[in-house]
Amino acid sequence: MNKRAEDFLTKLKLELIFREREEDEINAVDEELRDHFATAEKNGENVDDLIQQPVKSYADRFAKEMRLSKGIYRFAFSLLIFFLALTIIPSMFDAHFQLSLIFLFKIGFFVLSFILSLYVLKFLLMHYLDSKGAYIGSAIWFMFLFLCYLGVNYLVKHHPLAVLWQPTTRTSIILGLICWVACTIYFIGVKHKLSAIALAIICAPSIIGMLATGKNYGSHYTMISLILILIGWFLFSVISGWITFRKRKE
Repeated sequence: MNKRAEDFLTKLKLELIFREREEDEINAVDEELRDHFATAEKNGENVDDLIQQPVKSYADRFAKEMRLSKGIYRFAFSLLIFFLALTIIPSMFDAHFQLSLIFLFKIGFFVLSFILSLYVLKFLLMHYLDSKGAYIGSAIWFMFLFLCYLGVNYLVKHHPLAVLWQPTTRTSIILGLICWVACTIYFIGVKHKLSAIALAIICAPSIIGMLATGKNYGSHYTMISLILILIGWFLFSVISGWITFRKRKE
């Protein structure tokens, strides 16, 4: 099968995956079309009319008859909860935690950038597949988001604008513990134990320091750990996503 037909099938699979269709049905469609292309190529038939069709319109033919799967978006939602937990919960163990307009903007920015990242990744995969363009584009995009996150975090610390609520240290610790326990239970429930462990590693220094002394001894370590884990998690996601993509393509 020629490269154009192979790329068409790969894009079709990606389109159906992003439409939340069941993986076994996607593979069945892929195998059927592969047999069709292989037979046509063997008989010297031209399949350009099929390959030149827009992938989205061709996917419409199958999507309506296929079962919905929440796998990819359930994973994306769990990943969003994980990153939000890393962003919010450690700051609640800070002795100077306060709810400000910039803090709310930080949360909104994080959610919006996460959703936008899904569309950016889909665009890169659909246009560049597994070529260098997809990796370079992804690296540039996530580096941009990371720098924006550092900038917003700086504003939260030094220019919070209007402070809506500044809880006592005791209240902040209690709320932080409640959120931490709730997120841990959720991650264990959805079988994302690595997320629960990473969150515990991030929060542990500040939790121990504040419970023991009432002061914030872990803020610098927490920030360093947060940055390292975010970078590590991003690299892990890219590598595991690339491996999964290659397996599905094969």
